Amino acid sequence: MQTETPYPLSGQAASVFGPNFTALRFSNNERTVHVRATGINPTSGFKVFFYVGPELIFPPRLHFANLAPDGIVLEVLTPYDVSFAFNLPPEGVVLGGTPSLRDTLTIYTAKGPVTVKIQDEAPARTRVALKDFAALIEDDFTGRRKFIAKGVVVAPTTGWTVELLEMHPQGINPAVKLLRLEVTPPSGPAGQKVTDYPVQYTEIPPHAAYALAHIDYPPGSFTLKVQTILAEAARSFGAQAEQQPQSPTH
Repeated sequence: MQTETPYPLSGQAASVFGPNFTALRFSNNERTVHVRATGINPTSGFKVFFYVGPELIFPPRLHFANLAPDGIVLEVLTPYDVSFAFNLPPEGVVLGGTPSLRDTLTIYTAKGPVTVKIQDEAPARTRVALKDFAALIEDDFTGRRKFIAKGVVVAPTTGWTVELLEMHPQGINPAVKLLRLEVTPPSGPAGQKVTDYPVQYTEIPPHAAYALAHIDYPPGSFTLKVQTILAEAARSFGAQAEQQPQSPTH
C-alpha cells in the first residue's frame, strides 16, 4: 500500500543519475544520523528535498521528493545534493513494542521504499581534504581530444594511496562520466607531514561528449562541470607568441 504524502507522486520525476542515498553516523555523536541524496536532474528548476511523514513512529518515515519544474527551465544537466539529520534513541530503548532499528533506514521515494545501511563514520574519509578538482576536455584543433578529471587529495601523513577510477557500469546518460575516488590510509609507519597527492583520470579519446563528471567518494559524491579548453601545447604556443617582440611598423 502506498504511503500517503503531502506531495503527489505524479509531480515527481526520475533523475538522469541517482538518487544515491547514504546514511552516516558520526563517531563524535553516534546517535545523530545524517542522510544525504545526490544525483543529476535533466534540467534546472527541480525541487529536491527530504521530508518526514505524519506518522508518529521511530525511526521517522523519511520521504525523498524530486518535484518536476512547473515553469520555464534551462535544458542543462543539474546536480543536486540534499541532506537531513535526526537522532537515534539511546541504546536499548524500545519503541512501539519492538527494539529501535539502529543499522538501517527506509527512505520512501516515488518508485517505492529504499533501504539504506547506516554507516559509521570512516576515519580515513574525515582525515583528508580535497582541493582543485576539475574536469575538462582538451582540444588541439586537429580533432584529437582527451578527457581529464583531476584534483589533489591532502592527507595528514605520507604513505597514502589515492586513485581516480572509472566506474563500471556507466550510467544511462552518456553525457555524464561516472568516476570513483579511492583513498586508502597507510598500512605501516608514515611520516608526520601534511602531503598533497595529485590524482588524475584520462580518457583518449573521450567516449562521449561529456557535460558532467560525477565522482563517487563514499559515503558521498560530488559533481564537476566539464569544460572544453585548448590543449596545453596550443596554450603554451600562444603564450610564447605573445612574449615575442613585435616587428616595428613602417
